[in-house]
Amino acid sequence: MRALLIRHPWIDMILDGKKTWEIRGSRTSIRETIGLIRIASGTVVGVCEVVDCVGPLSAEEFKHNARKAGMSLGQN
Repeated sequence: MRALLIRHPWIDMILDGKKTWEIRGSRTSIRETIGLIRIASGTVVGVCEVVDCVGPLSAEEFKHNARKAGMSLGQN
């Protein structure tokens, strides 16, 4: 099984269903169930289904979807 290493608190947000997008530096063609590994544990703590890969995002697209990635955009 393929797996993705994810840091705290992001992995907890994914497991809780609060984060549905994972932003990475490169695209993937993987479309399957993968394991989720908490950084430094070496243990698969959950699984998820990779269903799509989008991007790169424009600033407006990122702003519109920031919550899906577990981010909130602060007011300046």
